[in-house]
Amino acid sequence: MGLIIGLIASIIGTAVTISVPYIERFIDNLLGRTLAMFGISLFTVGFFLQSLIYGAKARQFNNAVALKQYLDLKLDHKKE
Repeated sequence: MGLIIGLIASIIGTAVTISVPYIERFIDNLLGRTLAMFGISLFTVGFFLQSLIYGAKARQFNNAVALKQYLDLKLDHKKE
């Protein structure tokens, strides 16, 4: 298993090492406005993804509270 992980890591490292100069040349030839738009897009996507995480946690919390209230009601009816 360790051999496979080491082989995969070395392949990924080699691919990154080979592709970095091409990516750097591509980025150097972009206009400033294009880079600014790309940065704004990354910021917006990151903000949106973070909001999804907080929304899911809030929904999970609301479901837990609703479930507890429901179970409390059922237990109250059984006592009567």
